[in-house]
Amino acid sequence: MRLLAALLLLTTSASAQSGDADAAWLEGRFVRALTALSVDDDSAAVHYLDDVLEIAPDDATVLAVRAEAVYFARRATEAAPDQAEAWRGLAAALRAAGQPADAADALGRARRLAPTDLDVLTALADLAAEQGDAALEWDALAALVRVGDTVAARLRLSLLAERAGDADEALAQARAAGRLAPAEPAVIRRLAELSDAPAPVASGAPAEGVAALFEAGQFDDAADALLA
Repeated sequence: MRLLAALLLLTTSASAQSGDADAAWLEGRFVRALTALSVDDDSAAVHYLDDVLEIAPDDATVLAVRAEAVYFARRATEAAPDQAEAWRGLAAALRAAGQPADAADALGRARRLAPTDLDVLTALADLAAEQGDAALEWDALAALVRVGDTVAARLRLSLLAERAGDADEALAQARAAGRLAPAEPAVIRRLAELSDAPAPVASGAPAEGVAALFEAGQFDDAADALLA
């Protein structure tokens, strides 16, 4: 009932601040936010509410509901302080609300509770990348590949190592990506970049990808691909 009242208040205030078309759009986004709140998707709720606030930045109702999304996410952690999922949900709400430092703290708590949770590690790496925290991103990705190795994570680790000036580690991470997907064009390009060899054109067949590595003179990488 309280949320329905909020919607009615928004309709009135939005109509006063903008034309009918804008008001209809605002109401639609607000309804989406309320729907997201009803299924405990706090980060989506904050996203939709921020859309509304771009047009109606001083709308008290929207601001109140936006704060409510973070509030309920925090309440979830109070009700289940030992559940990593609750802390990850709070982190998502805080990040969407423009509070990255608090989001990082919440994800840190989630990671301590579930150190091998792929969703937590992925969210932490993503937030670290957004904030330019290379050390934290490396730590999260390194933990992630130990649990569920992926080409994307290995390529990102390779890039981070290169930016840090560690050419050997950059190549090692690229080769690890090559073992996972030897015919992946991004992998072949990355290996070529690190070996100063022309990047061959990859096809969808792994055997042809290995052949392309041989043709480019990347014999160690080709051998790794064959072993994989």
